[in-house]
Amino acid sequence: MKKIWNLEEWENDFDDNGTWDLGMGKNVRFWKDKWLERVELRKEFPRLYGLSLNKDNTLNQVREWSGVSWSWKLEWRRNLLFRSQIK
Repeated sequence: MKKIWNLEEWENDFDDNGTWDLGMGKNVRFWKDKWLERVELRKEFPRLYGLSLNKDNTLNQVREWSGVSWSWKLEWRRNLLFRSQIK
């Protein structure tokens, strides 16, 4: 479908006019695809992306169902500091 969009030279970029059906997230790359608010998370959060050990993982690989809700399984090169921890 994306190839047809480009061949027909329709307005704007395909990603700007389409939506993702995430499903189980097996084909959506967490950091590199525009799946949340139409922006790549690596561009929105470059410092976190730089610290991530999950750079190429899919959405399905970085989340886990814990019985009642989803939890994130992100891994970092070092412990993250939050503003409330900085003195």
